[in-house]
Amino acid sequence: MGKLYATVVTTLLVTSLWAGVAQAGIITATFNGYENNLKDSATVTTNGGTSTMRTNAGLFNWTNEGTGDVFQTFCIELSQYIQQGQTYNYSLFQASDPSNGLGSVEDYVGRLYTNAFDLIGNVSARAAAFQLALWEIVHETSGVYSLNSGSFQVVSTGNANSELWASSYLNSLDSWTSNYTMNIIRSDTQQDQLIVGGQNGPTPISEPETLGLFGLILLCIGVLSRKRRVSGLS
Repeated sequence: MGKLYATVVTTLLVTSLWAGVAQAGIITATFNGYENNLKDSATVTTNGGTSTMRTNAGLFNWTNEGTGDVFQTFCIELSQYIQQGQTYNYSLFQASDPSNGLGSVEDYVGRLYTNAFDLIGNVSARAAAFQLALWEIVHETSGVYSLNSGSFQVVSTGNANSELWASSYLNSLDSWTSNYTMNIIRSDTQQDQLIVGGQNGPTPISEPETLGLFGLILLCIGVLSRKRRVSGLS
């Protein structure tokens, strides 16, 4: 009976901890459209030029339905879509997460945020330039960041400055450093997004929440153990 009891308690502990982490890492958010209409049209190619798409490049605006807070993102995925006014469920990760983060390009994305995000202001071409440069960093596989060659390319933009500024950001990456902490929201069925750290967006599960849950489970185990001793179970 003792071994069975230990197995049940261990299973309860692991399952409860996992459930707490999973619930804290899920957010529900509504896509409101582009922040202050900060966008520019763009035609881009992926997969080395084999897939061409016409899209908008710009800064997204969201509402976190759990808190009511508004936050902003940039797209980091071109193979899926989202629609304005629609509400989606996302899993939240830190950009440094070894399995679901940005991997080897995290540092370069951080350099882009640190040095180019504040330049956006209220200029649509600047927001589009940031998005184009981000797509290049995330989707390029050749190791060379250029909008005119490699696996990701820009064919045209509505405003020529969007591409010019994006190219200037990419050319400056090696001389820039990163000072940003970033979060990612991911979905198997919707477009993944990158959040700037420090905004009123969702945040990953905090250590106190995890420890609080752990403490509650230990308290339950203690109560069960006391009842077992009183009843004479072994």
